[in-house]
Amino acid sequence: MKKRILTLVLCPVLLFCFCFPAAAAVSRVADGAALLYDYERSVLENKLAEISDRYEVDVVIVTTDSLGAKSAAAFADDYYDHNGFRPDGILLLVAIQEREWFISTTGSCIDAVNDDGIAYIEDEFLWYLSDGAYYEAFRTFAGCCDELLARAASGDPYEHEEDFPFLIYALLSLGVGLISAWMATAVMKGKLKSIRPQHAADDYVRRDSMQLSQQADLYLYSRVTRVAKPKDNGSKSGGRISSSGVNHGGRGGKF
Repeated sequence: MKKRILTLVLCPVLLFCFCFPAAAAVSRVADGAALLYDYERSVLENKLAEISDRYEVDVVIVTTDSLGAKSAAAFADDYYDHNGFRPDGILLLVAIQEREWFISTTGSCIDAVNDDGIAYIEDEFLWYLSDGAYYEAFRTFAGCCDELLARAASGDPYEHEEDFPFLIYALLSLGVGLISAWMATAVMKGKLKSIRPQHAADDYVRRDSMQLSQQADLYLYSRVTRVAKPKDNGSKSGGRISSSGVNHGGRGGKF
């Protein structure tokens, strides 16, 4: 009797669960171009999930054979906006046919992974990408995102530091060179005290040796200075609105 009652209670519950299947987990590695082995994709998926959950953002990698009619920026922005990711995130897009990459940021990640941060990521992962070492490129991208997000979380977003020591050394070298050249010319000038400077060519021309038969003014050249109008390449953080009306930052290039 008890088993019959338990069965009657559980059947509606099971039917209710089957009617509403569990929502699929969000995939942070969408390898549409099939650049990765299964185990590589699995390792990257786990790594990106751990980073994403730790900083409460989404770090995503997307590959595609072709961009179609879209730009790399529009493709990356739309993919992030339309696939259920958090409001804050970073997406790396790699398009094989066009050989383009693009990093799209949104929400708090626009400042956490700013233009300087993206330039840092580019320096670290681009040569792997250009060489076809896609797994290493994506693994490096993930590691850089982890580092940049950690810095932003500590209140110190990444900023490019100018190489001031190199500039100082260059200026010192230039100064030493100018001083050495001045001393050398001063010594040579001191040896020419017996020669008086001539301000005209009369002393070097024999009288009546040159007869001017024709005189004319010739136009030689003109100088035109043009200043190029700055172009807005859309690379500044937070300067792009996607088709969904979401503010995005980021930039990309060729590989």
